[in-house]
Amino acid sequence: MLFRSQKDAENIDSLTLSAPFNHPYLSAIRPMASTIVCKKDDLTVFEGRALDDGTDFYNTHTWTCESCLAYLKDTMQPPFSYQGPLRGLLEQFLSVHNATVEEKKQFTLGTVTVTDNNDYISYSNSDYSVTMDAIQDKLIKTHGGYLQVRWENGVQYLDYLADYGRVNAQGTRSEEHTSEL
Repeated sequence: MLFRSQKDAENIDSLTLSAPFNHPYLSAIRPMASTIVCKKDDLTVFEGRALDDGTDFYNTHTWTCESCLAYLKDTMQPPFSYQGPLRGLLEQFLSVHNATVEEKKQFTLGTVTVTDNNDYISYSNSDYSVTMDAIQDKLIKTHGGYLQVRWENGVQYLDYLADYGRVNAQGTRSEEHTSEL
């Protein structure tokens, strides 16, 4: 199997996974249902779901996968009014999200390094919105930063970070990795 991943600080990471027609686990990958986990040693470098299955002239199957951050596109936020610290709004969004999805799609709020000058925000929304859109509109577009998923001791954390904190040797916004499994 081959995989190629795209990391993008502003969007949901993706991965392209390819397998030959005779791979023993070919039938086990089901779009929107299978969880794809890629590890380097003991470190999880990608976790998400397969979206689609295509084949080429040689009957090689290829799936485009999106990271688990896309789980935030599966839930809706009801109309709300919020006043309090910035961290609290993200906590509220995750609480609503976690209440409506299965355990593997839930997030525990992790590190929040994005701040507001007053440590007090006031937002409301009179419409239903997709959880990821609510986070983008009310937090990222107004306060900056980015979302990062990390795993520790079997817990899936969602961090909201002001700075990326990693150096990319290529000097671009995205990294691409190709590996053989």
